[in-house]
Amino acid sequence: MENKMCRQCGAGFVVEDDDLTFLKKVSPEFAGKKYLIPPPNNCPECRLQRRLSFRNIHDVYKRKSDLSGMDLVSHYAPNSKHKVYHLDEFKKYDAVENGRDFDFDQPFFEQLHDLWREVPKAHLSIDPDRIENADFINGARDVKNAYMCFSVTGSEDVYYSEFIHDSKNCMDCFKVGECELCYECVGCSGLYGSFYCLECENGQNLKFCRDLVGCQDCFGCVGLRNKQYYVFNKQYSKEEYIKFIN
Repeated sequence: MENKMCRQCGAGFVVEDDDLTFLKKVSPEFAGKKYLIPPPNNCPECRLQRRLSFRNIHDVYKRKSDLSGMDLVSHYAPNSKHKVYHLDEFKKYDAVENGRDFDFDQPFFEQLHDLWREVPKAHLSIDPDRIENADFINGARDVKNAYMCFSVTGSEDVYYSEFIHDSKNCMDCFKVGECELCYECVGCSGLYGSFYCLECENGQNLKFCRDLVGCQDCFGCVGLRNKQYYVFNKQYSKEEYIKFIN
């Protein structure tokens, strides 16, 4: 076990014996010599930040292709040190062009870093043949009429949303699937005409609700199952509910 101080934030953390055993187990071996992976110098939280910062999917920029000069909307900034090609150009790229021998006398990660800088990157993580009228998006396929959406598939008319699948006419949503006409819903599935809902399933006309399943026409409710015409978890008649909503 090693007690260490994070070189990024200064917090103390422990590298357990099991961690050291694992690092030794996965350390590579070349020509009969084992190259040990050193224990981490950053705490778990800072290492997580580094891993997450490696993948940008939320920010898009206007820039030009480093191959043709064509205008792009890309998740690589204009001042990025990477070579960036339009996806159609990237598909024609032959990766062998940047092939090189490995130098066993030089550090592995320095060589990997140099190679990573030289290999071109696709301008977005999308399938352009399955995207229609959706320029400012990333991590998407089978999408039509979308704007500022990320990690979205099989959806149409969605805006300012993330992790959306098989949905239509949704805005400002996060992690929703098979939803329609929804606004500000999070972690929901199978909703129709619902607003400001959290972790609800298979319902319609829900507003400001959480953890509802199989419900409809509910306002400000929590934890209900297969209910209709409820306000703050209290049963209303249809007429009373409509009057309250109005």
